[in-house]
Amino acid sequence: MRTSVPVDSLPDLIQNWSQFVATVRQGYSFSLYDYENDLEIRNRIQTILGSGVEITSEMETKLSAIDQELKRLLIPLRKPLLNGAPPEAFWYFGLPSNADTDLLENAQFLNLLE
Repeated sequence: MRTSVPVDSLPDLIQNWSQFVATVRQGYSFSLYDYENDLEIRNRIQTILGSGVEITSEMETKLSAIDQELKRLLIPLRKPLLNGAPPEAFWYFGLPSNADTDLLENAQFLNLLE
């Protein structure tokens, strides 16, 4: 299935993903619901990449660096935020270690934290 997102928006999505990771780095102060919605940026990128769209090596390098940074900022979860998320969708398997107390309390209440 092809995504409805135009290919030329991939650089914009990668830029949005970079901005999201910068927000996480600075201290994510939004709700668990907002966090899950923000992860949709990366999911849309993955959908585009999974559709067979080729990306430049520059975009691939940038995306990889952004992903590696986010991985370093996450604490693991007992279960993914999205049921059935594949293991390679690492963004669904962690929460920001410096997240707002309310987000972490909600995650604890939902038995998501290890």
